[in-house]
Amino acid sequence: MTTKWLVRDYHESDLEDVVRLCDSMSRDQSSVFSLAECIGAHRSKQPTVVAVRQGRIVGAALSVVSGERA
Repeated sequence: MTTKWLVRDYHESDLEDVVRLCDSMSRDQSSVFSLAECIGAHRSKQPTVVAVRQGRIVGAALSVVSGERA
């Protein structure tokens, strides 16, 4: 069976699911960004994508752009 998933741009309506995902991941893995930094990056329109499988967000990736650096 092939697992089908989609990577798409983050939408404001994804915030709750992304926070839930980050919260569940933080128990098992350390993150480069804190949850507060992730929320701030999402809200300030930093480049962000989510991975969706069967209608559920299963992953997220974000970057923070500052001047000419990311």
